[in-house]
Amino acid sequence: MASGNNGKETKKKRPADAANLYVKNFGKDMTETELCSLFAACGTITSCKVQTDNNGQSKGFGFVNFEKPEMAQNAIDKLNGYLLDDNKHLYVGIFQRKSERQKELQQVHAENIDKRSNNLCLYISNLDVKIDEIFLGNLFNQFGQVTKTHILRNGTQSKGIGFVCFKTVEETTRALNEMNGKWILSKPRNGFFNFLSTNFK
Repeated sequence: MASGNNGKETKKKRPADAANLYVKNFGKDMTETELCSLFAACGTITSCKVQTDNNGQSKGFGFVNFEKPEMAQNAIDKLNGYLLDDNKHLYVGIFQRKSERQKELQQVHAENIDKRSNNLCLYISNLDVKIDEIFLGNLFNQFGQVTKTHILRNGTQSKGIGFVCFKTVEETTRALNEMNGKWILSKPRNGFFNFLSTNFK
């Protein structure tokens, strides 16, 4: 297990794949041993890291890497939204580097989401892997005219991230207000992170 050294060692070793999880919302007293123990029942852990500041105190987030992607998915299914002792809900998701997030947004552009249109889109994270574009469209059409839905994938496997675009700002606002934080299938919505308009920042 890596020792708390402000995360420098972890950045070199942490792989960007479906077996590597980003974990946040835990308290400043969480140790790496406790973090590993929390995830141990989900599969074989190859590394575990609590990110710390210059004083060695937890920043409230960290990384857990499993031997296999299916073990990581098991951890997401079991522990995402888990209620901690301080009444905070743990967030567990696949770790993505900034470059990967940008690449995914470029993928959305490539599939003809018109940057010059006045349509507004919601970026949704923590989607159940069973959800597809048709499901999203049927779910959100109660708020207005859905012009586009998209699920980001690794091959055929959903990454748990999607977009829903509406015709008007009012429809987008209505969907955001009604659905943000709601459970869909087995998972809570930890993020309609923002309105994503023509620039998809």
